[in-house]
Amino acid sequence: MVEAVATGLEDYFAKQLRGKKALTVGVLCLIMFLLGLPCVSQGGIYFYYIYDSYSSSTALLLAVAVEALTISWVYGVNRIARNIEIMKGTPVWFGWKILWAVVAPGFMIVFFVYSIVDYKPITYNNKPYPWWADFMGWILTSLCLISIFLPGLIMLIKGEGSFKERFSKLWYVPDSPAEIAFMEQQKGIPITDESYEWPTKADFYQSSSSSSVSNV
Repeated sequence: MVEAVATGLEDYFAKQLRGKKALTVGVLCLIMFLLGLPCVSQGGIYFYYIYDSYSSSTALLLAVAVEALTISWVYGVNRIARNIEIMKGTPVWFGWKILWAVVAPGFMIVFFVYSIVDYKPITYNNKPYPWWADFMGWILTSLCLISIFLPGLIMLIKGEGSFKERFSKLWYVPDSPAEIAFMEQQKGIPITDESYEWPTKADFYQSSSSSSVSNV
């Protein structure tokens, strides 16, 4: 868990944290240690149930559902299959595409809706928590959900160009050099540096309008 958070921070703040792995991990461990102290106190089990009930149920289901939908329908199951084929050298079974695009997101959405419909205030040993405990739990859930959408909203506001161009830039993932070479090879085009026709900015935004349909 520490390594996952540290890697994300180092990727996002590359200039500030480059070469400071030990410091980053140390600060994260200290923060997590302080956040974990209430859980080992006399009433720690009550804090634990709040974390467990609100931060790892409804919020987690929605996060996984958004991730599955984004990868399958925005990036595209065909591109995922193509990436795997480039790495493995063998085509991906068609059934995986159905699981990625329909089954996995569908199950997550059903589970998420059920968790909302079946919601009941948290209890421990059949004793209800006070109202402020439920309120704190929903704040935890909200923080998890905000972390999914807020970065994209900030990038949409701060981006350059018109609203359509900024949205397209966030929505569309350009083909990598490896993907372009692979597709050219599939078409029988010799793989040479001169054969690459790198997309221009105009091609980038033109392709983005149909990417969500063509990639799935």
